[in-house]
Amino acid sequence: FVKTEIFAFCELFETDRLEVVLEKVDRIRFGADREARSADPEISSLFDSPDEPQILLVADRSLGELYRHHLPRFAWKLASTAEDALEIIATSEPRLVLLDIWLGRPELPGTGGWGAFDHVPPASSSLDRGQELLRRIHTRTPETPVYLLSLPADGPDRQEASSVEEELVMACVRGGGARGLVKSRFVQDEGDDWTGRRDDLVEQLTLLCRLLYREAAAERLGRERKVLAFDTMPGLDASGREISVTLRHLHLARCSTALRAPARPCWPAPWPASPTWLSCRPWRPAS
Repeated sequence: FVKTEIFAFCELFETDRLEVVLEKVDRIRFGADREARSADPEISSLFDSPDEPQILLVADRSLGELYRHHLPRFAWKLASTAEDALEIIATSEPRLVLLDIWLGRPELPGTGGWGAFDHVPPASSSLDRGQELLRRIHTRTPETPVYLLSLPADGPDRQEASSVEEELVMACVRGGGARGLVKSRFVQDEGDDWTGRRDDLVEQLTLLCRLLYREAAAERLGRERKVLAFDTMPGLDASGREISVTLRHLHLARCSTALRAPARPCWPAPWPASPTWLSCRPWRPAS
């Protein structure tokens, strides 16, 4: 799809002028037309959930209460034991599970609980419990997205300890059961720049929840044998550094219908009087 759209963009220029245009370009942006997305509720629901994303946090209870209080845009489910986590997963459908692999660690990083050691013992029972829960979730509900929560280490060797923990976490990801890693520096609501750390976590979780929601929407369309069909329109910004490809005329179609759809012209109305938009030829609907 990307290759086809780039070739189609290049066909809008004579060869000698195309080289001049492409020398400036350093970005290509694909995006859906916002008006087209919002015009049809069924289309809009494919991109953005009308409900708060539900997140199951399996970690120290105090961390859960901290997140619930300061990150209200998410519907938090809290569990501090493997049994509680499995029960919540069985009775609800969280958008994702956020698991502190050091399940049962006595204190949060930043509170001094790790200060007595240079390194956290890899074979500690808390790590064993976290890995066992990860295995059980993957066995019972493999479709449940699980992301491991990486928290900052404490003490004078915190940078080295943090890298050790990250290596352990990534080993769990590579071993299966976890889809990725979420790094959080937000472990307390005091000190310098705690709001900035909170906002960093909010941004990570917002993007992640949106991605998972859209993945689920795409899977649902697949089961219904539907595709999201659209036309495309190319653009070039005023500086000539960014090519944009806008997806327009979004509509749902049956797979067989979409594959047989004939080429159709662009929107018949005149284009906006803007130097950033190029005139275009008929584009084949893509899906």
